[in-house]
Amino acid sequence: MEKLFVQIPKADIALAFAFASRMGWKMEKHSDSISRFVAKCRKNSTAPITEDDIM
Repeated sequence: MEKLFVQIPKADIALAFAFASRMGWKMEKHSDSISRFVAKCRKNSTAPITEDDIM
C-alpha cells in the first residue's frame, strides 16, 4: 500500500470516507494518526513526550 496525504474541504470529508470505504481503502484524519502515535509512545516509555518527539 502507498501512503498519500490529501487536503479535502470539510464539506466533502464524509463523501471521501464513504468512497474510500467502498473502494476498500483505509483513511484516517491526521489528528487520529498523531493521537495513535502519542498513545504508542506512552506505552513504550516512562518519560514524557515532548512536542519535538511528535514532530
